[in-house]
Amino acid sequence: MIGKYYYTLKKLQILLLLSLIPLFSSATHLIGGEITYTCLGNNQYEIKLTIYVDCGPTNTLGTGFDIDGLIAIYDNNNNLYEYIDIFNPQITELSDETVGNDCFELPTGLCIKQGIYTTTVNLPPIPGGYQIAYQRCCRNPSINNIDIPEFFGSTFTTHIPGSDETSECNSSPTFNSYPPLALCLGDDINVDLSAIDADGDSLVYELTTPFHGANDVDPTEITPPPFTPIIWVAGFSASYPMNSDPAIAINSTSGMITGTPTSMGMSTIGVKVSEYRDGIRINEIIRDFCFLVVDCNVTTASFPLSNWYCNSLTVEFLNDSYNADTYLWDFGDNGATSTLFEPNHTYPDTGMYTASLIANPNTVCADTNTVTFPLYTELLPYFENPDPQCVDNNSFDLFGEGATPPGTIFTWNFGANATPSTSNVLNPTGITFPEVGTYPISYNLQYNDCDETYLGTLAVFDEDIFPEVPDLSAQCFDGNSFDFTAEGTYPNQSTFLWNFGSNANPQTSTQQNPNNIQFLNPGTHNISLSVYANGCDNSTENSINIHEPFNLNITATPLSGCEPVNVDFNTNLDGNNYTFDWDLGNDNTANTNIVSETYMAGNYDVTLVAVDKITNCSKSVSLNEDIIVVPQPISEFTLNSDVFILGDLILITNNAQYANSLTYEFSTGYTSNEESP
Repeated sequence: MIGKYYYTLKKLQILLLLSLIPLFSSATHLIGGEITYTCLGNNQYEIKLTIYVDCGPTNTLGTGFDIDGLIAIYDNNNNLYEYIDIFNPQITELSDETVGNDCFELPTGLCIKQGIYTTTVNLPPIPGGYQIAYQRCCRNPSINNIDIPEFFGSTFTTHIPGSDETSECNSSPTFNSYPPLALCLGDDINVDLSAIDADGDSLVYELTTPFHGANDVDPTEITPPPFTPIIWVAGFSASYPMNSDPAIAINSTSGMITGTPTSMGMSTIGVKVSEYRDGIRINEIIRDFCFLVVDCNVTTASFPLSNWYCNSLTVEFLNDSYNADTYLWDFGDNGATSTLFEPNHTYPDTGMYTASLIANPNTVCADTNTVTFPLYTELLPYFENPDPQCVDNNSFDLFGEGATPPGTIFTWNFGANATPSTSNVLNPTGITFPEVGTYPISYNLQYNDCDETYLGTLAVFDEDIFPEVPDLSAQCFDGNSFDFTAEGTYPNQSTFLWNFGSNANPQTSTQQNPNNIQFLNPGTHNISLSVYANGCDNSTENSINIHEPFNLNITATPLSGCEPVNVDFNTNLDGNNYTFDWDLGNDNTANTNIVSETYMAGNYDVTLVAVDKITNCSKSVSLNEDIIVVPQPISEFTLNSDVFILGDLILITNNAQYANSLTYEFSTGYTSNEESP
């Protein structure tokens, strides 16, 4: 009965307060909070309620913190146990920080204030413990993941374990730091929402759905548990509370939130910290908070130099960087550097250079921009003279070269006979001339103070530039091999087609000067050459006569004997149609078809080369076997003594030379064929 009376009294006090401060009834300033407690001993608990409100432009009513309020305490059966008054919060404006990349800078005008209400209550142990709750409306209407956020409030709640859950006085976990003021769009975040527990209990983190509390009609309405979860907009949930890729997630053991926001706006997020003692879950706290995703400013190094033409070799560098205080320039010129904001640098020569600028060098927020640019004090116009073309169907394409920055003026002049006679594009095409001749043309470039011209020529010809197939001398069939040459000067990209006939190897060739062409049989062979170049073509023919081979034989009589030996040589050819060149093997030569030669002792190799007087074909042949001439034999022998006595044995020594056989004849009529009888 006492509890009911107390509840009614407090309700009347709230209504009276609301009538005095009507501004709060439509407040849409809440962006989050949590409730925690600390055991002081002797059943005394310090209750701490932390509220976060928007103090920036989106708090259109300029609503601040409530001067006082009520914290409701319920028993295990969700019956009201007691109301606790809270007064005069300790208010702190949170610092301008982001979480993630320290180099990001938040936009101006963001403001979040933290209000902490602290009170003490005596709560003796009871079975099932106590449920502590604070309820307030309304949420910021800019929240994009809650359906009609301005109609929903917040319930911040926690649990004090009962006597049946733990015998020890428990303190809830407390967060180590407040949430970030904002997150940066597209930046990889690392938000530390870890907590600490004074009792050393184990903590487990997870994303959760925050609770609704009160409403826009009665923004301080108190309702008992169970509390109603907020309603997510379609596509969002406790595990995917905001647009992000990778998705926002929390590490269950460290409390670190990671992910990358992909769209701007304000999103409600619930972080639950569950407290375990000896493996039993005894409590939880929930931080209900809004993450604001904004387009942050980041340190950026930038300089707009894209080219440098028709100026001096001294380049003026402009600096378009922002959010930077110091600078380091590298001009890409043998290590030349500068720390000026906008330096000048003189290069040694023209060319392509790569310069870089580091904004905030040697800091974690350093940013580098690199630009490769052409530096030319002259435009240097140039073009290659195209190959000559045939008058019948000439059409020239020209390709201008040189330094041609955007805005360059091109002027080609092909002369009055050309169609067209001028052009103002870099690469003109389809230029034609009506007659054979060589035409001067000019190519001019203009840019800023540069005005430079290059001169060249175009040549137009007819088919007479192509030579005939050269005359070819006759050749014998044996061992024939020809090298062909298309003599003359031909334009580049000319094509050649030789045709040597079906009895040649190879039969055709596309080389300008083919080599080692052989013919497979004697006779007259027609040869043609076709040439095509730049619209002109010409063909011509010639022939070559491959003569029949002739037979050449030589005979010699005799082929051997004792010196001196007279050998007669003869051939199967007469001396009227052929010429002869004998090599008689003894350093002597002869040039008739019939030859006689005397040989002394020795071996002789004889060859003959005959040449057809009409065809100039030649043939060489050697005697089938060498001529062998041996020297005359010498008959000599000696006896072993000058005095011979009847009955003595006479010993004979053979001293003969060049002998194949021996015969001894004695006066007694005795003969012997032994070498030394």
